[in-house]
Amino acid sequence: MAETATPDQIRTILDLLRRQARDGEAGTVGFFKGPTDRDGIATLTRTEADLYIDSLRGEY
Repeated sequence: MAETATPDQIRTILDLLRRQARDGEAGTVGFFKGPTDRDGIATLTRTEADLYIDSLRGEY
């Protein structure tokens, strides 16, 4: 079974989601749609978390 997201990945995703919400961009940036809470994000694999981070950063 694939390893789940690291604490650093979880923190990064949460930070990016908060930034998007603050800037009024929530749900408008990225191709990867995923969970938005810590528990949900923690279920992602490391690869999925990397894709989510890239997507939230607009790096695709």
